[in-house]
Amino acid sequence: MKTIRVAQVFQPGLAHHIRVLSYHTTLASAIHQFAQDNALRSLFLVDEVGKLMGIVSRHDLLDWVRLQMGMPPGTGTEPLQLRRLRQLLRASTALDIASKHSVASVLHVNETLADAVEKMARSDEVELPVVDDEGHIVGSLSLSRLLDFVLLYKASTTSEETSDEEQRL
Repeated sequence: MKTIRVAQVFQPGLAHHIRVLSYHTTLASAIHQFAQDNALRSLFLVDEVGKLMGIVSRHDLLDWVRLQMGMPPGTGTEPLQLRRLRQLLRASTALDIASKHSVASVLHVNETLADAVEKMARSDEVELPVVDDEGHIVGSLSLSRLLDFVLLYKASTTSEETSDEEQRL
């Protein structure tokens, strides 16, 4: 597959299952956003000029809930590090519960689709924010959009190869 950039595939604007909030948003307000909308996947947290500061995912909220219920946070195979436990215990804003690595999973419009696939796999998220050169959110790239693109790309290259073969005959 030739080099394809995120800019060629991502969805401009944000889907209904993603919200953009100030990074100062209280933890209670962020939790309320998820409680009111089962389809909500992520909260993208931005500063005063719209630059992405963090992402609160369902995983982050589940870690916080487990801790509140006296359950061990993290998964059975991967317990949370002490630093993360402290972060969750002291949380008062949405940014406080966002994983510190969440900004590392952001996609830049000029990154390759291969980079996007790797970041999705590492972050275990099915939708990642796409930012411009200034770090402002310009849209998102979802796994479903990526899958559609790959299927269409494969279909178009297969039909081109078939046409080339037919012309040779």
